[in-house]
Amino acid sequence: MKKLLLAGLALTLTACGAQAGSGESSAPALQTGPPAAAAECNFQGTIDEFYTLPAGEPTAPLGTIVRCQVNNDIPSMDGVGTAYRVLYVTEDPNNSANTYQVGDATTRRLSSGVIFVPLGDAPSDGRKIVAWDHGTMGMGPDCAPSRTTNTTLGFQEMQPITADATPSTSPGFILNMLNNGWVVTATDYAGFGTTVPDGQPAQKPLQYLVGAPEAFDTMNAVRAARSLPVAQAGDTYGVYGQSQGGHAALFTAQFAKAYAPELNIVGAFASDPAAEMQALVAGQWNRLIAWVLGPEVMVAWPTAAPGLNPQEVMTDAADKRYGQMAQLCVTDATVPSGIQSLEGNPFFNETILTNPEWQSMLTTQTPTFDPSVPVAVGQTTNDKVVLASTTALLQQSWCDAGANLRMHWVEGPNATGDTLVDIGNGFQAHTQSAFFDAPAALEWLSDLFAGGDGKTSLTTPCTDPAPQPLS
Repeated sequence: MKKLLLAGLALTLTACGAQAGSGESSAPALQTGPPAAAAECNFQGTIDEFYTLPAGEPTAPLGTIVRCQVNNDIPSMDGVGTAYRVLYVTEDPNNSANTYQVGDATTRRLSSGVIFVPLGDAPSDGRKIVAWDHGTMGMGPDCAPSRTTNTTLGFQEMQPITADATPSTSPGFILNMLNNGWVVTATDYAGFGTTVPDGQPAQKPLQYLVGAPEAFDTMNAVRAARSLPVAQAGDTYGVYGQSQGGHAALFTAQFAKAYAPELNIVGAFASDPAAEMQALVAGQWNRLIAWVLGPEVMVAWPTAAPGLNPQEVMTDAADKRYGQMAQLCVTDATVPSGIQSLEGNPFFNETILTNPEWQSMLTTQTPTFDPSVPVAVGQTTNDKVVLASTTALLQQSWCDAGANLRMHWVEGPNATGDTLVDIGNGFQAHTQSAFFDAPAALEWLSDLFAGGDGKTSLTTPCTDPAPQPLS
């Protein structure tokens, strides 16, 4: 019975793809020149070869597309536009700081992703761009959205959505963006989806919930779209992200003016974002969700801040399993995570709440804001993954400090309930939050692209109190 209940919970989590293949392949040579024109966007190798990284650090300019092919695995593109699977140049900072200054040391990397290009003529100043940042998917290469061949799981966002739609009747929004004439970028984030040839050093893993690399990957995907001739993309962009992607969206807004000054960011909308990291860990460290998300943190964060020791903050049960579980797609991780939780084995020990190195890293990976960049935050009140109380904390602290912040609260049932049904509903509220928020995000981005102030009908001032009760 327990396993049946846990399997039901698994279906509520954001899915990731599988079945991309795992055969051995050699890596085609890295291109260092200008990106290919649309007619040359015809990489002919296997899917494994596309995602196999060339040897050495990239030397081409940021945003350069080094591999490109039409992605026919994504549904609903006929009559709307074309999806291009790309491998593009990005970079990581050489430290884990949540600040950025021009000249900071970085290491070039390659990230995979998708660039969606609408049909029709582009305006004279180029098409607007929306950078979509996906949520937690797992760390295994076959979990990456651009790589999966499972059309249902890879880009659920491809179905149209209307103002009165629900996720069950209209689960998506990318088509709406394309119908608006916008280019949409969808980074996988560097280290996710790609592999290295046999005998080569292991790649640095996905920098899960590490703000600067996520933001750089997001902005370099925008640069990649501008370098793709068929996109006819201008220099104006907005960001939409959910969960981990909400974290990325907020850090993109924070870094945008310093990191990519040649681009014009109009704003960033974050849906149920992992943001107030200390409060979030304090509320979730000994709950089931820590088993789902904790393994990725334990793999990624010590590579961003080498002084961190995972064994200091994990239980013995977690230490034995976290490396393997981090490679599972998120739905595949849910049942074994639930079994550990039901057997009374927390993922973290209480040291995570007091260890100074880990507490410092949590603070470092908590985004701040640039008051000149509009931000909107959506949140479901019964979210059992990103607790709504942590977003209310962000709302109050940012609003008091002068952020240009709008809110979009979505009220759900039994926000404080703790039965398996409540937890299942709360997981579903989280995984579907980007769909609940999509009408508000589309309205808000449209207003900002048109030169408006973002004070739209579906968002509220940050001075309005959060609804109660909250998870």
